[in-house]
Amino acid sequence: MFQQIRELLDLITKSVDTLEQACIESKMGIPSLDEPFDPAHRAFWVNPVTAEAAAVATAAASHLGTVLSPPHTVLNHAVGGVSPIGLPIVEITEE
Repeated sequence: MFQQIRELLDLITKSVDTLEQACIESKMGIPSLDEPFDPAHRAFWVNPVTAEAAAVATAAASHLGTVLSPPHTVLNHAVGGVSPIGLPIVEITEE
């Protein structure tokens, strides 16, 4: 299991390195969630290099979260059990 986790971390690291290099070369940054939407940020998402690196990092991070999370959490996320504001929905269990 640790080998799988390390492989996922390696994918994330390599993807971040690729993103960083592509952003330096193209003089653009990763769009921030803390700033208002700017149509110029679209360049980040349509660039084939940054789009693929971001997709790989996102998929690996998601997989890592799935591997390391309790099964009920993974199931909650899979069926939309997270509220729109990002707070977990309270789980009701029978005792």
